[in-house]
Amino acid sequence: MPDPLLATLVGLMIAGGLSIFGLAGRLRASVVASLGLVVAMLGGFYLYVVFSPASPTNTVLSVALFLGSAILFRLLSSFESPR
Repeated sequence: MPDPLLATLVGLMIAGGLSIFGLAGRLRASVVASLGLVVAMLGGFYLYVVFSPASPTNTVLSVALFLGSAILFRLLSSFESPR
């Protein structure tokens, strides 16, 4: 039986992807892009939860998680509206 948290995150990613696909023609492009970033954030969090326990013993994985987190946060900074 899978971990309930991870199963929930995968379910949310699937639901988010299907909702983006279904609503793409009805919503503005900026809203669709924001929904896509939410799904990317859930996926990044899922990968972080899955691979974090193995990172103390694997230096390459630790560096990959750090760089992936930095890239994900940079991508998610596009949620902020320009002033």
